[in-house]
Amino acid sequence: MRRHLARSLLTIATFRHKGDYGFNVFHNSNPQHGGSYARHERRMREDEVEDFLRSVKGWKPVLDQLPSKDADPLEEEVQAWSEKLDEKALPPPLSTLHVGEEAIMRTFRFESFDDAYLFMGRLWAFCYGSDKYPHVTWDNTEITVYLYSPSFKGLSRREARIAAFLNDQFNMFKKSKNQREKMMTSVAARTVVEEVLGAEVKEALEQRQRERTAPLPEKTKGTVSWEALIAKTR
Repeated sequence: MRRHLARSLLTIATFRHKGDYGFNVFHNSNPQHGGSYARHERRMREDEVEDFLRSVKGWKPVLDQLPSKDADPLEEEVQAWSEKLDEKALPPPLSTLHVGEEAIMRTFRFESFDDAYLFMGRLWAFCYGSDKYPHVTWDNTEITVYLYSPSFKGLSRREARIAAFLNDQFNMFKKSKNQREKMMTSVAARTVVEEVLGAEVKEALEQRQRERTAPLPEKTKGTVSWEALIAKTR
């Protein structure tokens, strides 16, 4: 009996259906066959890529940022250009990028390292959720993202979603920071005005602020009926 049960359990444990790769809800997987939704993706057509680049601003072809292979290194202009060239401004070697003609890139620049760190957290959280990890270079306050699908040899919807998400996050990041700076500027300006006008004006402003933020009379003194109000006017 025990031998028969052990054999049946071993058979069940080793028997697997074709395409049974497991299922993770957080990743884009299809429970019908256990595979990733990425197998249903396709390379975007040229007109789709053009529409995408028109709607999602800031992304440029990677090959346009590389030095031309046809340039003659013996020419004086090219020689002077190579001397002034900053190596950090160049993308990584093509052998590490595996890019093609449709590969795109964008550099996100921030004012501080903390801002870049917060942006990187959002980037990798989205990449983990979409199961798509682009090539990224991070240099202090600059983050450069390269998008390309080697399997499709072009751009698919997954790269388009990442680009749109990064643009939205970057725009939201700038707007929130501008709003925060405006609030701090208004608070500082209010403090300066109070110091210039004196103690009496400062007390009047504080009293006005207390009245503005005070609870309603109905909450502190209770509600009043219409009959009582009419009786007071008689």
